[in-house]
Amino acid sequence: MHPPLRIAILECDTPVDKVNTKYGGYRGVFAKLLHESAATLGQPDRLDPETGLDITGWDVVTAQEYPNLDDVDAIVLSGSKHDSFADHPWILKLVDFTRKAYEDKRVKIFAICFGHQILARALGVKVGRNPKGWELAVCEVDLSEQGRELFGREKLVSLPPVPNLTPRKGAS
Repeated sequence: MHPPLRIAILECDTPVDKVNTKYGGYRGVFAKLLHESAATLGQPDRLDPETGLDITGWDVVTAQEYPNLDDVDAIVLSGSKHDSFADHPWILKLVDFTRKAYEDKRVKIFAICFGHQILARALGVKVGRNPKGWELAVCEVDLSEQGRELFGREKLVSLPPVPNLTPRKGAS
């Protein structure tokens, strides 16, 4: 039996009310997705869906609390309505923590939208506002050969984790 995979969810915002009420923040959203994924994996000897995940949530905006990198195997940086390029103290602290996590080499990083921009900024990339505005959509993704093997299809439709959202008919 393997020790649990220790995943820290860095909550960079609060989800919309309906999602926040249902899941209790981004920690709850990602915990549900990760536990379901572990169950779908169907390899309890490698990752038991009941005991194989130790998921913690960290309020990096208001409380500005972070895990000790020695106590986690991976971090997830959530999305946010905030500007990743702003120089607010909490954002600068998040960029610095993300850089340290990257330099650790042992800690894996998964970042979504705002979080991905923070990761880029931590690695020295200049980030800024998209002149065309926010992009929020269901997107068709062309898969690599390895992706086709993993998902068993040529394309994948990517959906955000929003309740009651389904792709339109004909999407595959």
